[in-house]
Amino acid sequence: MSVTPQTQVCQICGESRRPSLGIPASMVDSGVSRLIQIEHPDWSSEGFICFADLNRYRNRYVLKVLEDNRGEIGGLEQLERTERPPDG
Repeated sequence: MSVTPQTQVCQICGESRRPSLGIPASMVDSGVSRLIQIEHPDWSSEGFICFADLNRYRNRYVLKVLEDNRGEIGGLEQLERTERPPDG
Protein backbone atom coordinates (compact mmCIF):
# COMPACT_ATOMS: atom_id res chain seq x y z
CA MET A 1 0.00 0.00 0.00
CA SER A 2 1.19 3.48 -0.74
CA VAL A 3 1.59 6.05 1.99
CA THR A 4 0.12 9.48 1.50
CA PRO A 5 0.50 12.42 3.88
CA GLN A 6 -2.91 11.47 5.25
CA THR A 7 -2.03 7.83 6.02
CA GLN A 8 0.39 5.77 8.10
CA VAL A 9 1.47 2.16 7.56
CA CYS A 10 0.83 -0.18 10.48
CA GLN A 11 4.01 -2.02 11.44
CA ILE A 12 2.04 -5.17 12.24
CA CYS A 13 -0.42 -5.72 9.38
CA GLY A 14 1.26 -3.50 6.78
CA GLU A 15 -2.01 -1.75 5.93
CA SER A 16 -2.10 1.96 5.18
CA ARG A 17 -4.47 3.70 7.63
CA ARG A 18 -5.62 7.18 8.48
CA PRO A 19 -3.79 8.42 11.61
CA SER A 20 -7.12 8.50 13.45
CA LEU A 21 -7.31 4.69 13.11
CA GLY A 22 -4.19 4.04 15.18
CA ILE A 23 -1.48 5.57 17.35
CA PRO A 24 2.24 6.23 17.20
CA ALA A 25 4.15 3.19 18.44
CA SER A 26 5.88 5.38 21.01
CA MET A 27 2.55 5.61 22.87
CA VAL A 28 2.17 1.83 23.26
CA ASP A 29 2.56 0.52 26.83
CA SER A 30 6.02 -0.93 27.40
CA GLY A 31 4.67 -4.37 28.35
CA VAL A 32 2.56 -4.55 25.22
CA SER A 33 5.49 -3.26 23.18
CA ARG A 34 7.76 -6.05 24.50
CA LEU A 35 5.14 -8.63 23.55
CA ILE A 36 4.91 -7.18 20.04
CA GLN A 37 8.70 -7.27 19.69
CA ILE A 38 8.73 -11.02 20.32
CA GLU A 39 6.77 -11.62 17.11
CA HIS A 40 7.92 -8.52 15.24
CA PRO A 41 11.64 -7.97 15.92
CA ASP A 42 11.64 -4.99 13.56
CA TRP A 43 9.09 -3.19 15.80
CA SER A 44 10.11 0.44 16.20
CA SER A 45 8.86 3.08 18.60
CA GLU A 46 9.14 5.47 15.66
CA GLY A 47 6.38 3.69 13.73
CA PHE A 48 2.60 3.41 13.79
CA ILE A 49 0.16 0.68 14.87
CA CYS A 50 -3.51 0.42 13.91
CA PHE A 51 -6.11 0.04 16.66
CA ALA A 52 -7.13 -3.44 15.49
CA ASP A 53 -3.60 -4.79 15.97
CA LEU A 54 -3.00 -2.76 19.12
CA ASN A 55 -6.16 -4.13 20.73
CA ARG A 56 -5.22 -7.69 19.75
CA TYR A 57 -1.85 -7.32 21.48
CA ARG A 58 -3.37 -5.53 24.47
CA ASN A 59 -5.74 -8.47 24.96
CA ARG A 60 -2.87 -10.95 24.71
CA TYR A 61 -0.86 -8.92 27.21
CA VAL A 62 -3.73 -8.82 29.73
CA LEU A 63 -4.21 -12.59 29.40
CA LYS A 64 -0.48 -13.14 29.95
CA VAL A 65 -0.47 -10.95 33.07
CA LEU A 66 -3.54 -12.75 34.44
CA GLU A 67 -1.96 -16.15 33.80
CA ASP A 68 1.30 -15.07 35.46
CA ASN A 69 -0.56 -13.68 38.47
CA ARG A 70 -2.78 -16.73 38.77
CA GLY A 71 0.32 -18.77 39.62
CA GLU A 72 1.41 -16.21 42.21
CA ILE A 73 -2.05 -16.07 43.77
CA GLY A 74 -2.27 -19.86 43.88
CA GLY A 75 1.08 -19.97 45.69
CA LEU A 76 -0.05 -17.34 48.19
CA GLU A 77 -3.30 -19.18 48.85
CA GLN A 78 -1.37 -22.42 49.42
CA LEU A 79 1.01 -20.63 51.80
CA GLU A 80 -1.91 -19.10 53.67
CA ARG A 81 -3.53 -22.55 54.12
CA THR A 82 -0.32 -24.05 55.51
CA GLU A 83 0.23 -21.17 57.94
CA ARG A 84 -3.37 -20.97 59.16
CA PRO A 85 -3.91 -22.49 62.64
CA PRO A 86 -6.36 -25.42 62.75
CA ASP A 87 -9.98 -24.57 63.58
CA GLY A 88 -11.40 -25.60 66.87
